[in-house]
Amino acid sequence: MLLKRTAAVILLLVVVAFLVSSVCGANTRPIQLELRYTYDISEIFGELKYELRDIYVREYNRKGNLIIESSYDSEERLERNKVYEYDENGNEDEVSLYDGGGNLLSRHVYKYDNQGNRIEENLYESSETLQLKSISTYGDHGDMLQTDYYRSDGKRFSVKTYEYDHKGNKTKEVTRSTLEDDVDYERVDVYVYDDDGNMVEEAMCGLDEHLLLRWVYGYDERGSKVKETCYRGDSVDDIDYGYIYTRNASGNVREHVYYTYKFAFGELQEIPESKSIYEYHYFENDAETE
Repeated sequence: MLLKRTAAVILLLVVVAFLVSSVCGANTRPIQLELRYTYDISEIFGELKYELRDIYVREYNRKGNLIIESSYDSEERLERNKVYEYDENGNEDEVSLYDGGGNLLSRHVYKYDNQGNRIEENLYESSETLQLKSISTYGDHGDMLQTDYYRSDGKRFSVKTYEYDHKGNKTKEVTRSTLEDDVDYERVDVYVYDDDGNMVEEAMCGLDEHLLLRWVYGYDERGSKVKETCYRGDSVDDIDYGYIYTRNASGNVREHVYYTYKFAFGELQEIPESKSIYEYHYFENDAETE
């Protein structure tokens, strides 16, 4: 069957994960592997054809923390590795990105206050030179109020502010430039929620809140997202692309399909562009469980 994983790849990933865990200790031993296979879709003589584009792997440890994200190309060659580290409180304090050869590409270092709020982020490039810094402040209820962004020379170049409703849902995010030659830059993101607290609409606006993009989300009875549609305007005719998610009995995504849309012969056509299939593997005492 065409849409089927390569068993050899799974076996290799599992063996490597456990070899690494035996060296690093039980806290880094993966107990869950999440795999995503993405296929490009083309239509030939009315029949859909699927071609593997890439493989994406997530590994979680016994504490439920994501520890490694890996991406492979269609030939099963490692392209990127993202490694996550955590402090004694379980806060993600460092994320390092490596290429397929193990060379460091970038590193994010995070700092937290006594309440566990992330207050600082530092981005270093491969040479360990500071590239970007951000500092966030919070209100009495733990809501993030403002984030200031600084260049490597210490000069602030952007500021982001946030607004919330009475339920604590973020309703607005405003990004402005603080540079003298770019004072007209502004981006406003607006969020709308249903009665259950699910985000049902997100709008990205430019200067004077001119609408640029709009996303509409749909959910199943469990509150899990099953549909995402992007529009380039207010009208339904401005539809641009979308995702449809299928979930398993546990609520995890089983597959998602990416669609684009176009009008032809007076009708809106939905065109499948790619399909991603997900697999979940769980381990206990070095053995896979159901």
